Amino acid sequence: MLHSVTRSSASAPTLTPLRTHPAGTLTPLGPKTADALGLSAAATTMSPVTRQGRDLMLDGKPYRFVGINAYDLINIGEHSQSELEKTLRTIAASGSNVVRISVYAGHGPESLQRVLDTSTRLGLGLRFVPVLGNEWKDMETGSEAKQKNAAWFKDGYKATYLPHVQEIVKALGNRPEILMWEPLNEPQVVNSAAVTRFTADVAHTIKANGGSLVGISNVGTVLVGLHPGYYRAMAAIPDVDVISLHDYAANYSQNPVVKAMLGFVGNRLIAAESLTARMANKPFYIGEVGTRITKGGKDGRTVGTPAGSMTGDLAKARTAIGYGAQGLLLWGPSPDGHSTDGNGYNMPFTTTDANGSLLKQTLDQVKASFPKL
Repeated sequence: MLHSVTRSSASAPTLTPLRTHPAGTLTPLGPKTADALGLSAAATTMSPVTRQGRDLMLDGKPYRFVGINAYDLINIGEHSQSELEKTLRTIAASGSNVVRISVYAGHGPESLQRVLDTSTRLGLGLRFVPVLGNEWKDMETGSEAKQKNAAWFKDGYKATYLPHVQEIVKALGNRPEILMWEPLNEPQVVNSAAVTRFTADVAHTIKANGGSLVGISNVGTVLVGLHPGYYRAMAAIPDVDVISLHDYAANYSQNPVVKAMLGFVGNRLIAAESLTARMANKPFYIGEVGTRITKGGKDGRTVGTPAGSMTGDLAKARTAIGYGAQGLLLWGPSPDGHSTDGNGYNMPFTTTDANGSLLKQTLDQVKASFPKL
């Protein structure tokens, strides 16, 4: 999600603030870079993941993955090295092998390098999907802290966003810990031709500056997202390697009728995503599956349980895998209380609590659901 858009109304989305860190718990590191922290020499024996047609490949074999979204890892590392280490260990202990994170304008290469080097030095085996911008204003800073409009997609992105992409990718594009780069979280159609040209330009920029795989995302299921016709044009861009769908049907509502209706719509969208991938001859994965426990915002009423949400997530994963999805990342599991949002997609977990055990059990079952290749 990487935003906190209320998805219960056909009207314009209502944005509520995201909490990144509890006040007073993290001490800013100031101007320290990864070099200053003694992390830049972290060695990695990882091989890069590549694409072969509709498959992701690692060392000549098909590669599949599971994990979570932890959008604020960059912020955590900028504030506290020890907290970053703890959070990364918690994520790895959950059974995750991929983490999708926000690396928006205002964060330099040293911030992402700190995350990569720390994970490698700890021997966690994690790979990352850095998302370089957000359709929504949340977590963005300065001139980018706004929902993106047609003017931004036409030329506005070239002012601040594109130089940010160039700087980050030129510095770290060859790191094998990076599974793929994602230009923009959940782009919306304000001008389909402009969004497609923007995607092509940024994907080419990533490749030209040393990046390997480029992935794009589409949010589906509840009122927003790209029409399949527009999305197929983006998926066909030569420099785009992987496509992904964000699905919030599984746990959006516990009302049996609504749940069934949204589940049907969500499964249809997964089928459409699979068709788009086949037409483009590219792999696809589910980049976000919502794990919803409360209504969120000022309405904190319980709408689900961790066990119920994990059951829904597992069912969604198995459906997606049946259509050929090569990975699945959950949105909502909150490692050590970080990466929470405003819509109730929060399931705090640690390495020792019941939620952590439940999450690991679920991700292990998702791994076991992939066909033996």
